[in-house]
Amino acid sequence: MQFCDSLISNIAQECASRKPRNPNIAKEMYRTLHACHSGSNWLVLSPTAIRKNLRLGRGWLLLNSFEEIPGNQIASHCFANSQESRGAVAVIRFKYDVPLEQTMNFESVYHPGLQLDLEQKLEVWETPGAFFVWMFVGDVLAGESYGIPLTSSSELIEDLLVLPESEKEKAVCCFSNTILPAFQRKGYGAILKAHWLGLAAGKGFDVVYGHARPGGSQALNAKFGAVFLENLPDWFGSGEDYRKYRLVLNNSQTTS
Repeated sequence: MQFCDSLISNIAQECASRKPRNPNIAKEMYRTLHACHSGSNWLVLSPTAIRKNLRLGRGWLLLNSFEEIPGNQIASHCFANSQESRGAVAVIRFKYDVPLEQTMNFESVYHPGLQLDLEQKLEVWETPGAFFVWMFVGDVLAGESYGIPLTSSSELIEDLLVLPESEKEKAVCCFSNTILPAFQRKGYGAILKAHWLGLAAGKGFDVVYGHARPGGSQALNAKFGAVFLENLPDWFGSGEDYRKYRLVLNNSQTTS
């Protein structure tokens, strides 16, 4: 395990620009970090480095680079305040093949009108191009994020299917980025979203669409550079006013 504050900070300064001087910065970050951890499956970042770099407008690039580390795992310190912990380490692991039956508790975070049943979730899983990631804190399932390409015909993203074909070609809907209540307000949502955006970019998507819940979700997406397009009052009878957003991953794309 290695602590890489100075390395990460230097890389993050490069990422902070809307138009990084090095267009392949994510790949360069991975190569540098891969050399740093010398073949280990683990890289540990200090809390200071994580907090600092997730505040950057292009902070998702930081975690994009971890995707290919052997074992598909990231180890990091948790966002613990002095009351929660003094120096304790929470290991974060990402997995991509959790049985869906074990993930249905994420639905309880949402209004019944927005919940998926197991059959609907299986349909998403089987949608060509869809991708999932689950986050574990220690050995406990804490977060879930998944996306549906706009080139699919999924009824779940029906409102986005009316976009021009040229826009849908390299666009994906972040259908869910959910942290279970016991792990909320600890920074895990930002880590999960950053990793998911990195996966999306790695799969060739240039643009992300989504429907953000009021409060933390809208604030989080704004931090990653999302532009809000439309208010969605009482979204699916939830009593909450969601907002549709568009988030650009590729600087060559312009905001519509």
